[in-house]
Amino acid sequence: MNDTVFEVEQESTIVNVHINHEVNTSREYGIIVLQDFIQSSFQVDGVSYNNLYTFESDPLTENIIPLEIDIFDDSKELIILIIREPHVKEKEFDLEKAVNYELIYGKRHLLKSDLELPSEFVEPDGYVSDEQNEIDIFLSSEKEDLQAIASMTENTTLYLHVGNQGLGISVPYAIVGFMDWKQIEIEGENSVLYIESPVDSSDRAIYEFLIPNVEHDTNLQFVAFPFPYENLNERVLFPVQGTFRVVIEGKQ
Repeated sequence: MNDTVFEVEQESTIVNVHINHEVNTSREYGIIVLQDFIQSSFQVDGVSYNNLYTFESDPLTENIIPLEIDIFDDSKELIILIIREPHVKEKEFDLEKAVNYELIYGKRHLLKSDLELPSEFVEPDGYVSDEQNEIDIFLSSEKEDLQAIASMTENTTLYLHVGNQGLGISVPYAIVGFMDWKQIEIEGENSVLYIESPVDSSDRAIYEFLIPNVEHDTNLQFVAFPFPYENLNERVLFPVQGTFRVVIEGKQ
């Protein structure tokens, strides 16, 4: 996990998030809680947060953040997301910065066993074949090509490309989207997009999204969770995968 390593210990509804900040500069971190991939409120030190909790880590420090979470009776999976510098907005594309902000660390806890996925997955808006395909999830300004972008204007279409890097099976995903770290509807009135990746590693499934209107510059990022409601057992290298962060340019 590069310069950030964290572990989660669950006891009742108290989840202690450990973040070892092992670099010699300060950094802001954000924490988001999801239950069944839906953003959930939580408390830190008696203060309630509906969307995002942030704090500034001093250089070379270990941070322990106690999250108090009311776990719903019907919740099947609990997810804790850690976000680097959530308030940074980069309008000019810089690959090093884009990769830095793409990384979202997550810990997933199954709360129930013998779970089933939705009986029907959302069909893609198209497919693209590319022998050089090297992505699992990518947000592009182009329907057929992988074109990274740093900023977009409102009422513009973006394309979410979903691939399969050689697993030899169709991978189920739960995909969510955040605008300034508040979960958005991405499939009709649904906040979670359940899909399956193509089986062939040279194919990509394409999903179209229309950028909504915003008053102020707003960060947009999609996050994918392979094998939702399953015990991963090291089936995948990354239990949480993010797209590049994109700034939607506002009217003001």
